[in-house]
Amino acid sequence: MQNPGVTFVGTVLRWEPPRVLSYTFGSKKLEVTFELTPRGRQVVLVLTHRTRGSEQADLCSYASGWHTHLAHLVAQLEGGKRPPFWSMHAKLEAKYEKLRAVGQKP
Repeated sequence: MQNPGVTFVGTVLRWEPPRVLSYTFGSKKLEVTFELTPRGRQVVLVLTHRTRGSEQADLCSYASGWHTHLAHLVAQLEGGKRPPFWSMHAKLEAKYEKLRAVGQKP
């Protein structure tokens, strides 16, 4: 849900259709992997977002972004209404920040 005209440059690292897609994106070369595993009549999706060094500060933003994108995917697959992206993202980011603060040592 980027603004019009925003693009990312990346590299496909792993492509094994229809089970795995892994790629880098952005100037920071962030790495994302999507893995699909059949479980009976359902499919389990595992999304892994790897960051490097200074990107750890943005971890809660990345998590809330993927959470919101996946909520959109679920709504699309179920034929429902997609939630408002940025307001959901902001609420989730605040929740992730609280969780992160609890998990950190003083």
